[in-house]
Amino acid sequence: MNLESLQSSICESLHKQWGFTAAPKGGVRVRTPYMYPDGGILDLFVLERGDSYKVTDFGETVAWLKMRTGWPKLPRERRAQVNDTCRKHGVVNNHGQLELSGLSRGDLSEAVVQLAGTAARVSDLWFTFRRTKFDSALYIAEDPLREQVEKWFREWRVAFKPRTTRSGQSGRNWSIDYETTVDSRRALVFLLGSRDREEARRLAEHVLVACVDLRPGSGNRQYPLVPHEHEVVNVSLCDDTHNVWREEDIRLLELESNVVHRSRPDEVERVLRAA
Repeated sequence: MNLESLQSSICESLHKQWGFTAAPKGGVRVRTPYMYPDGGILDLFVLERGDSYKVTDFGETVAWLKMRTGWPKLPRERRAQVNDTCRKHGVVNNHGQLELSGLSRGDLSEAVVQLAGTAARVSDLWFTFRRTKFDSALYIAEDPLREQVEKWFREWRVAFKPRTTRSGQSGRNWSIDYETTVDSRRALVFLLGSRDREEARRLAEHVLVACVDLRPGSGNRQYPLVPHEHEVVNVSLCDDTHNVWREEDIRLLELESNVVHRSRPDEVERVLRAA
């Protein structure tokens, strides 16, 4: 194989790892070969802005970090880490959205690769957020919401495992905030905390997709909210401390999970014991 054919083969193989589909608002969704630490695919979006273009992650990377940690807002030192990573790689952190703007058409290929690599590095900061091992006595919750939820679990004598991972029918790995067991009743608990309505919507959509992918079996069977014995149900625990949850977001979550609220712990306990 000569050098020219070798280069052609490499370029062709690399190109096949990137997918392109239409996106809302006349943009293009770019499915990159990069992944978040839980195995989720990192997508970017190319948008036309007058005579120039913008590449953005629409805030998905920072939202992923917050969802994995349970923090409604990243602490100052964590935000500084995100900003430092972006600056090192020439990317702008625009209120949680990683982006490059003012681009010409000829800049797009390089910009997409640049932003994808930076977003992957930002998501990898998650490994630095974990201060202790995630097993029994050594596990310590790292934010007020998790601390409160785990205090409830202990008071109610609900056995739980924090931050587990399950593989869906698609082959994608999904992070579960808690797996709980009461007698033979088991539940997958997703924590949804946000101070922003658009982020709350994205969290609801993310959990919906996760629940669908994690359905047992295959086909279009309706996942039961009241399970048979030994079956696992999904629980979406929404932090309603801030008024960001719209009715349509709650209805979306209710399609595949039992929705409970932080302000009503009795409701949380009842659903876990009925799971």
